[in-house]
Amino acid sequence: MGIDFSSPGRTSARTTLRVDPPVSTAAFVDRVRSLGPVDDIENCYDTDLSGATFAERAAPGGVEDRFDDTVERMAVASFSFSTDRQVSYMELGDSTVRERIETDERTVTIVYHEDGYAFVSGPGGRTATEGETVARRLFGTEDIESVDVDEPFLRWLVWRAHSGDELASGFDICRVTGARVVGGGPPEEFQLTGAEPLGSEQPRRFLERVRDGHRIDRVDADFRLEGVDLHGYVSSYAGLRAGLQDSEHSETAGTEVLLGVLFCLRVVELFERRSALDEPARTLPSAFEDALEAALADTGDG
Repeated sequence: MGIDFSSPGRTSARTTLRVDPPVSTAAFVDRVRSLGPVDDIENCYDTDLSGATFAERAAPGGVEDRFDDTVERMAVASFSFSTDRQVSYMELGDSTVRERIETDERTVTIVYHEDGYAFVSGPGGRTATEGETVARRLFGTEDIESVDVDEPFLRWLVWRAHSGDELASGFDICRVTGARVVGGGPPEEFQLTGAEPLGSEQPRRFLERVRDGHRIDRVDADFRLEGVDLHGYVSSYAGLRAGLQDSEHSETAGTEVLLGVLFCLRVVELFERRSALDEPARTLPSAFEDALEAALADTGDG
């Protein structure tokens, strides 16, 4: 999971890597700068790897003072490269199928936090693989493991949104706005707020699927982090993503990006803490099932 500094306010993390033991921010930047050319990754050429602390990358005054301690514990590596792909096409009025080579220029970003997490982001489905390859070069002497949230954690997020309990100090899920559910057929996307009233088809079908044991693999929600409103998603297949809702912060792009990273960090820390609990402690209370049945009864389908 990682950061695109060209799109402030929208921070996505395609994959998260846990680094054990963690290294310092300064050590991470030194490794980036000393690694040299990364020119042996399949189908990549014209490669360029650069690194800097978060403070160096953010514009002067672009991060609020209250986040200074967090900024000092973060660094960024950017891996830019070109790839070629073969494309089939036909010209107007000619049914002959021709081939041509098109070149894509991409950048994969790795944001590292001293707690031992590396967040990888970038365009396209290959981002996770390319970013992880570079990260493993940077952390060659440390153990690296991918961190992927699971379905019980996503159910827990839905429950916390319903119960109104804070996720962690300074971090809250305000409401679930959408979800994707899999099992028993093609994945189903659900829009759960906006013009959809509670008794309409979307919320009712979502509640039915969850009650009947179908798997949630993405939760879209409104969150509140450090007093700032965010909209984001947590997914077992597409990573994490957060965007600002509070226009008050629109002029401080560094703060926007930083909050997106903090969102990813808080979600992963919560997931790992819950994963370390014994099974009884991870089990949702019976009130969760009762709430589902009550909500379905309210929609006329109980």
